[in-house]
Amino acid sequence: MLADGLSATDELIGKVKSSALSEQAKYDVLHELDAKRTQFNDALALSLSVSLDANITSDQTKAIPDQTRGFGRIDQPTFPMAIPGQKFRVLVHVADNGNTPVNLDSSIVELNGSAIPADSNAGRTSGQIDGGGMLNTLFTVQIPENSEYTRPYFNRPSIDQSYYDVRKPEYRNLPLAPYPLQAKVSLSYHGAHFEMSEAVQTVQREVGAGTVNEPLPIGPAISLTMLNSAGVLPLDKTSIPLSVKVHNNVNGPAQGTVHLDLPTGWKSAPANQPFAFAQDGQEQIATFNVTPAAVQEKAYQIAAVATYANHEYKEGFIQIGYPGLRPYFEYSQAKYQLNGANVKVSSTRQIGYIEGSGDDIPASLENLGVHVQFLTRDDLATGDLKKYDEILVGVRAYAVREDLRTFNGRLMDYVKNGGALVVQYQTPEFDHNYGPYPYSMTSNPEEVTDEHSVVTILDPNNPAFKWPNVITQKDFDGWIEERGSKS
Repeated sequence: MLADGLSATDELIGKVKSSALSEQAKYDVLHELDAKRTQFNDALALSLSVSLDANITSDQTKAIPDQTRGFGRIDQPTFPMAIPGQKFRVLVHVADNGNTPVNLDSSIVELNGSAIPADSNAGRTSGQIDGGGMLNTLFTVQIPENSEYTRPYFNRPSIDQSYYDVRKPEYRNLPLAPYPLQAKVSLSYHGAHFEMSEAVQTVQREVGAGTVNEPLPIGPAISLTMLNSAGVLPLDKTSIPLSVKVHNNVNGPAQGTVHLDLPTGWKSAPANQPFAFAQDGQEQIATFNVTPAAVQEKAYQIAAVATYANHEYKEGFIQIGYPGLRPYFEYSQAKYQLNGANVKVSSTRQIGYIEGSGDDIPASLENLGVHVQFLTRDDLATGDLKKYDEILVGVRAYAVREDLRTFNGRLMDYVKNGGALVVQYQTPEFDHNYGPYPYSMTSNPEEVTDEHSVVTILDPNNPAFKWPNVITQKDFDGWIEERGSKS
């Protein structure tokens, strides 16, 4: 019945396309018929118990896959990411797990929509598959040198831009662009033609989960990431440390160098750092000591550049997603944003820090020469807080630190005894009078998210704005995201 329904739907689609209906009417009818055809197609494949697997195969010596054993599911780990220029083989495995024969009409692998033919020595690439049987086909894939990386079809150049640019409008209604390598097969049963497709998979081993199949992405041979993305540079600073994480995606050894693109007159020691990897997935930290020149109160930018196999790499990625979901990759330029500031700090003061969520403030303080000691649960419960000249409470700490809420009374005693406590940006979890004065944020605190809104200092002569550094309205220039947010 499903085969008859699919054939009838195909016949009706053909009649509608050749009919005298208006273009709008054709569009409306075909939209509904295409949805119905997809339902018949998928239901027929399920009822016949036909399965499709497409995997990178690590067995590069086997010319013709074994058609009589379960050679479809690859369980040996393979490389996790293909890189431009790489060549490898893909095994497409079609199995009839039911009792009824089906016919495999064609089998192809597509790279970004372009078909790749089966290997000339791949053996039988079409024909009848008996119940309980299978048909394996090998394809040789070479990733072109100019291939794009697997990344979202939307992006924004920096956090300063409040909206995303759509690079590929054809994917606008999809959550993410399709993976680049797809296996597609056409089958027939009792005159009905149906299709199946699957992203080509890579095989990884994970602790606990065991063998995990994930779609194969395309990415750079070398991935670069700055360990810190931004910082403050005092005008009298004579040197700053800077570290770059280098990640290898080459399926084998890789050697190259990393250097920094610096503002005019600036220098780094060393001028470049070599890296050497034995296999994919390995990482190395390249550390530089940067000497600024004639620092002014303005923005500076430092970029990391890796050189490997006569190619330069200037960006890196992180894998996004959750266990059980197909992974995807978010890219960012390997750049470090510095802002020159007329600020002076004491390096001898003892600073305690209660870290919050997504908290990058400690790294920024290190840029200024302020070294902090992170306070643990035991420190908050029984530690000697009097030894700290100041204690800083990190971003959203009251939302994520149960120990902070539990032992907040000790912080209030620290304040009563003359200690200085600075509480940074918090969310409504702070609404329990955790401070020394009554405070109410409510569940819907107002925010000012317009970067053009003017900040007015109501009491510019207040000591907080005069010592140890003078703070004026100019210090709020360039503050883009959420100029006034909650507390």
